[in-house]
Amino acid sequence: MPVPTALTLASGSPEIRDVLDAALEWIGTADLLAVAGRWQPEYLALTPELRPVLPQPGAVAALGEVRVAFDASFAPLSGLARDGAATGLGPALFKRAADAVGLRYRFIAKPSFEEAAAAFRQGEADVLVAAVRTPERERYAIFVGPYYSEPSAIVSRLGNGWPSLSALAGRRLAIDAGHYLIPFIQRKYPSVQLVVVRTAAGVLAVNQAGGNAEGVAEHALALMLNLTKRIQETDR
Repeated sequence: MPVPTALTLASGSPEIRDVLDAALEWIGTADLLAVAGRWQPEYLALTPELRPVLPQPGAVAALGEVRVAFDASFAPLSGLARDGAATGLGPALFKRAADAVGLRYRFIAKPSFEEAAAAFRQGEADVLVAAVRTPERERYAIFVGPYYSEPSAIVSRLGNGWPSLSALAGRRLAIDAGHYLIPFIQRKYPSVQLVVVRTAAGVLAVNQAGGNAEGVAEHALALMLNLTKRIQETDR
């Protein structure tokens, strides 16, 4: 019977213990097993309960080619490289997971998240990259993860303040089509005037343009990472 071993510290060293516990958790089981496999390969045979259970190659091959839809305008979460290849956090993570088990796949780029989500809903794609789990989406989809977490933020032009959603009653708020918060805002804050635009990049462009007779929004809702990217591009 395998006997567990551990890093041993003096009883008066809880700070070191906490740091090492956090480090080992961050490294993760796969990396720990890789180290063990290098120095003590017999360990993996003695502790099969610790070895990740990967799908059988035959079961993976039977899936055929998996079609993966993504928003090409949503960098750095998903986008297109100069050579037209899928890039960004979501595609990179999917590629790494698929390659690990030998899963064949094909990326399908769409100009916006709403168009990628529509392709998924209509059966043109088997996987949708970078979607938030919501009760509405759980009616027609199942989810893997989450693998990433990031807040959305209200963006206001200088002079308009930084209001909360409840303070936006009667004001215009730009938001990209298909955003997971649209049903929530319509339900909880019906007096907020949503200006739905095609892409996340378009949300910030509309906000920058300023209010006018065409109904451009005074405020915008955007992921913090996309906001940071837009600011960096503006400062160049």
